[in-house]
Amino acid sequence: MNTLVILGTAPCIEEDITNLSAMTKEGDCDLMAAGLDSFKRPVPWKYVASGHYEDLSLINSYAGLHGLKGYKLIHYQLRVGVDIVVSLDVWEGGSSALLGVIAGIREGYKKIVLCGCPMEGANPGHPGADYSMFQGKWTESVSLLCNYVRSMSGFTMKLLGAPTEEWLNE
Repeated sequence: MNTLVILGTAPCIEEDITNLSAMTKEGDCDLMAAGLDSFKRPVPWKYVASGHYEDLSLINSYAGLHGLKGYKLIHYQLRVGVDIVVSLDVWEGGSSALLGVIAGIREGYKKIVLCGCPMEGANPGHPGADYSMFQGKWTESVSLLCNYVRSMSGFTMKLLGAPTEEWLNE
């Protein structure tokens, strides 16, 4: 099975992608958008995860306008257009990236890499908000994540470790 790469929107996203690209081959990764803002990146998404109910219709509208098809929508409630449900009792308090990670593990991914999901610093999509508000749920979930997830930067990299070529290829 391919590696699942979850893309957020933190300012480190481009550097994270560049650094991960040096360790992977094109076509070896499935892509997941962590939220609506990330989904606006023009790549062949396999999944989009959003913990924001109000974004679900916007995601589907954006996909229709830009001819994006074939992706699976992940949310914490079964709604029209939602393909994968991660219940609120498992996910509550986490970011859309954590919602996606949990769904990815349930989909059978053994290697998941976070890019642009450091869970620290200012959140450009929500002025005045800081990603650190999500750190508690990530820490609480570490035993579930530690065997499957690595991160390219920030708090999540300190918590879960960075991917290496050896880890990606084992």
